[in-house]
Amino acid sequence: MKKDNHGYHTFFTFPGVRTGIYQSLDVLAQLTSALFWKHNFGPIHLYCDQRHLDGLKKYGVDKVYDSIDTSLMKRMPAVDERYWSFAKIFLAKELSETVKRFTILDTDLWLKSIPPTWDASADLQALHEEDFDYNFQFNPYPDPQVFLHEDCTGLDWRTKPLNCGVIHLNNPELVQNWYQLAKAVIDSNLGKEPMGYSCEIVFIEQRILATVAAGMGLKVATLIPSLFTTQIEAYAADAPNPWVPPLTSTDLLVSCEKSIRHIWGLKRTYHDVNVRQMVINTLYKDVDEVLGSEALDGYEQLLSDVKTLNQPTITLNMVPSSNG
Repeated sequence: MKKDNHGYHTFFTFPGVRTGIYQSLDVLAQLTSALFWKHNFGPIHLYCDQRHLDGLKKYGVDKVYDSIDTSLMKRMPAVDERYWSFAKIFLAKELSETVKRFTILDTDLWLKSIPPTWDASADLQALHEEDFDYNFQFNPYPDPQVFLHEDCTGLDWRTKPLNCGVIHLNNPELVQNWYQLAKAVIDSNLGKEPMGYSCEIVFIEQRILATVAAGMGLKVATLIPSLFTTQIEAYAADAPNPWVPPLTSTDLLVSCEKSIRHIWGLKRTYHDVNVRQMVINTLYKDVDEVLGSEALDGYEQLLSDVKTLNQPTITLNMVPSSNG
């Protein structure tokens, strides 16, 4: 595979948001994401605000990027914290005006290897489909009528939402339609009380994108051909398997699961030392197996700060994703 697929990270820090006590682990995950992208696919670029960049420069992580831009975030339309990942949609819109094909991935997700399901020919490839239950107490997917703007009325909302931890975009018209509808929904819901469970951003990011793509009759693919059921609290100790079919049920799904790491929902339980150990140990193990431990040479201060969060002593498997 020719390594010419450009990847993009984006991050916007809302005013007043304090740096978390797990910042070093977040930075290490972002570094790992960038290193694996460069190893498997090609150049990696960063679009972020100056504060986020300063946090990376503290550890020298900025040098891993092929390019860094802080000007775009200054031009992003103002949105409130309900739309905390709107920067991803805005970046996609801006890129699509000059670039036909690109991939945006979360800073806490890395592709240990190229998934066997990778399909660069698709108009859209996302991480996986999601299912939901309107009656579930913590449902992140309310009825679309809660948000509907007049431009939404002709769409078929039966399409399964798509987790956008990774989105490979290969159709500029799709991206522009996605952005315009997302922005219209934001504008028509100004001043409303937050719904909780990230409902607002999940709707404009994961549900609108999937629905618009289906409405355009485009080729849509997923990296994990399994349905994640959001009506299950996936990280509870006694939770049933949230994947249908289970990720262990076929050789293909096992291979997909081994190639993708997504911390996402585990961040909510970083207060648990065992969770932190699991994440850190998995990260180091992946780097050592594929890139070699020397890939982290030069980041001694970062590794030292991560060590204070409890150096791992055990090996566990990570759940690769959850909704969001």
